[in-house]
Amino acid sequence: MSLITSKNNKVEKSYYRPSRLPQARNPTYQWIGRYGCRYCGDKTGRKKVFKTLWLLYRHFTQHHSNEPTYKELTMNLADLVIEGSIL
Repeated sequence: MSLITSKNNKVEKSYYRPSRLPQARNPTYQWIGRYGCRYCGDKTGRKKVFKTLWLLYRHFTQHHSNEPTYKELTMNLADLVIEGSIL
């Protein structure tokens, strides 16, 4: 069965799953919360805290791009936001 109905060409709610891919306009990544960087706490003594997942993802790509799991970490946090575990 298709995700798009033939009547009005809109996405059916029952089959729609929010995206977990990091994109600037993804509403999951614009969810306001407190997300800390797990790698920055060693240098300054306190962790950097970001308001949205998108800001955390951009911080990871600019400052910790050599860490192999930064994209997976942000996608796992996005899954928790989608499920409602993180409010």
